[in-house]
Amino acid sequence: MAVVLSQYAGAGAQFFDNNGNPLSGGLIYTYAAGTTTPIATYTSSSGLTANANPIVLDSAGRTPAQIWLTAGNSYKFVLQTSLGTLIKTDDNIFASFDLSKEVGVAVGLGGSSVATNIAVGDTALDTNTTGANNTAVGYNALTANTDGVQNTAVGSQALDANTGGDYNTAVGYDALSAVSTSNYSTGLGYRAINAATTNGGNTGVGADALLLATGSNNTAVGYAAGNSLTTGSNNTVIGYDADVSGATVSNEVTLGNSSVTSLRVPGLTLVFSVKYFNHGTLTVATLPAAATAGAGARAFVTDANATTFASIVAGGGANGVPVYSDGTNWRIG
Repeated sequence: MAVVLSQYAGAGAQFFDNNGNPLSGGLIYTYAAGTTTPIATYTSSSGLTANANPIVLDSAGRTPAQIWLTAGNSYKFVLQTSLGTLIKTDDNIFASFDLSKEVGVAVGLGGSSVATNIAVGDTALDTNTTGANNTAVGYNALTANTDGVQNTAVGSQALDANTGGDYNTAVGYDALSAVSTSNYSTGLGYRAINAATTNGGNTGVGADALLLATGSNNTAVGYAAGNSLTTGSNNTVIGYDADVSGATVSNEVTLGNSSVTSLRVPGLTLVFSVKYFNHGTLTVATLPAAATAGAGARAFVTDANATTFASIVAGGGANGVPVYSDGTNWRIG
């Protein structure tokens, strides 16, 4: 049986009558909350010795021993004078749970009881030996960890295969569940980065993001983003169901899935679509320096005073023409 120190009268409590005088010989009755059924309290954290009921206060109005309550129970305290005159009634005084014993949640420091670790959940951090500064919350979270440090796993079976990987963060059921010795990966979401083992630096945000990925330094944001990628590395995939062009591809950026038909950058008046590319219009005066833009840069101006191909463009007219930079000048064409 687990007991916890009472909030009502724990250590060194003193009681007074209605005139502010110490309640010498006062009486404290303890009942189950909302009833007149007596319920025991205890003199120490061992829970072995019960207080008298009523508890009789000493000449200074103090309890003769501490008052410990059975964890999970709720109490009613009735305070009276030595002659039985009611001073007050306090009902629904709750005794907090000992999580590990009362509701079946294992709470501790994990294997080897490393002081900087936190483990909440059955088998969380169970096999830890020297790993430090780890946080594991959930069934089997970081359960295989031995010497990995500064890992955070929240969710059933999150990072459960990790043995010596460091600086990983997994939030969600089965997130980063295959990682064993890799570092610097972040998986947020149900089964995020579910297959990666020894390659690190991956970031998956969203359910099933980078589900099958075993490469390194990949980033996927969105539900099922990059979920077909396997051995490829250094890919960026953003959007719902956005995916790479091939399971083993590397060094690729993908924005959106096959249903997306337009890419916009509103602040730059930049639009790509399946039919055209529109980067907006300028006037000759607002063109950047040709050398700054670099040879090969292109733009469209609305006030050219001529339309002659390859001539240096000048403003002041009403001609809309495409222009290009040769590295020194903007020319029509």
